[in-house]
Amino acid sequence: MYEFFVDAKEGVLYLVLELLKGGELLDAVCVNGSYSEADAKHIMRQLFSAVAYLHRKNICHRDLKLDNLLLPSEDDHTTIKLIDFGLSLRTTEEDLSTLCGTPVYVAPELAQAVLTARRRRKQGLAPLTYTKAVDMWACGVIMYLLLSGDVPFEGEDEMAMFRAVCSDPLKFHGADWRNVSKDAKEAIKFMLTRDPSARPTAEQVLQHPYFTEHDDSTATAKLKNTASNLRALLARKRLKKATHAVAAISRMSTLRKASLSARSEANSKAEAEDEHDAAVQEVLNAASAAAAT
Repeated sequence: MYEFFVDAKEGVLYLVLELLKGGELLDAVCVNGSYSEADAKHIMRQLFSAVAYLHRKNICHRDLKLDNLLLPSEDDHTTIKLIDFGLSLRTTEEDLSTLCGTPVYVAPELAQAVLTARRRRKQGLAPLTYTKAVDMWACGVIMYLLLSGDVPFEGEDEMAMFRAVCSDPLKFHGADWRNVSKDAKEAIKFMLTRDPSARPTAEQVLQHPYFTEHDDSTATAKLKNTASNLRALLARKRLKKATHAVAAISRMSTLRKASLSARSEANSKAEAEDEHDAAVQEVLNAASAAAAT
C-alpha cells in the first residue's frame, strides 16, 4: 500500500495499492511452460521472508494459498507479492479460534477444530484453538503444490479432506517427484508436521539447509509433470469459478422473478383494495345523499 485517504464526510476509506501487472503466479507458471525446482525454491524463499515479517509483527495471515501470490511484472515469473489480508488478524499471547481458510491449505489443528465444532458446541465447550503455526502448514502445502502440481491430501468433500489432513500419511510417490531433490522433500516434511508446537517458524525454515544452500545447479531440471499438473489445477479452478458464476446468476434470476412476482401480487392486492375503497365510498355517498333528501 502506497497511501490512504479518508473521506470523513462520506465515511469512506480509499487505499492506493501497488498495481501488479503480472497477474497470478499460477497463471504465469502454466503459460510460461518452463519451470524448475530452482524457480520454486526462489519463490518459497520470498514467501517465507514475507511470513516471517508478518509473524514478527504478530500478524497471522490465515489464508495463504497459491491464488494469493501475484507477480508485479509480466516479464518476471518468479518475483512474488503476497496479497489478500482479509482474514488476517493481529495476535497476542492468546490462541485464535475463528474457523477460516481454504480447505486444501488448512492445518490439522484447524481441521480438527472444524470437525469437532458441532459436537463441542452441543456440549457447551469452547472451540479448539490454533496459533500462527497454521500459516507454516499452508506454506508447506504451497511448496508441495509448486513441486508436484498436486495437493498432499485429498477428500471427496471438505469434511473428508479435513479428516485426511488429520490422519493420512504424507507421500512423495510417482513421476511427479522423480526430479525433485531429497532436500526439498525434507523441507516439506519439516513444515507439514502435524504437531503445531513442533512445526518450524518461517525464520527456522529459512535456516534449513535446503534454503541456505544457494547452489541450485542440481535443481534446474524442468518439472514437466508439475507444469502439466498445475495447468490441470488451473483448468479445474476456472471451471469452479465458472460454475459458481452460473450458480450466482441463477440465484439472482430466481430472486428477481420472486421480487417481480411479489411486486405483481402486491400491485394486484393494492388495486383490489382501491376498488373496494371506491365501492365503499360510493355507498357512503349514496347514503349521505339519501339522508340529505
